[in-house]
Amino acid sequence: MDGLLATRSDLVDPMGAAVIAAAHLDLCHDSRTFARIFGVAHALVIRAVTTLSDEAGLLEVEHRSERSQRIRYRLTSRGQALAAPVAAWASARPATEA
Repeated sequence: MDGLLATRSDLVDPMGAAVIAAAHLDLCHDSRTFARIFGVAHALVIRAVTTLSDEAGLLEVEHRSERSQRIRYRLTSRGQALAAPVAAWASARPATEA
């Protein structure tokens, strides 16, 4: 994730880098699920997703729920290119023992 942070540290903070990496690795594609999986406040995820979509152009918002405030998103082509090293890193790691 250091590479994600180094590219535009003013727009991609550690939370944003985690959102991008999780989307790229198909762990989650919505703000509520990210917040639940990683144990962070949903409001912080909403802020990161909004910055990544509106200011950085790395995410595209597919749906916003007025009731739950859940934001469904996907990586833009720019976000995919930025996250490509994450997949290479993840696939190069040895499997952990159970």
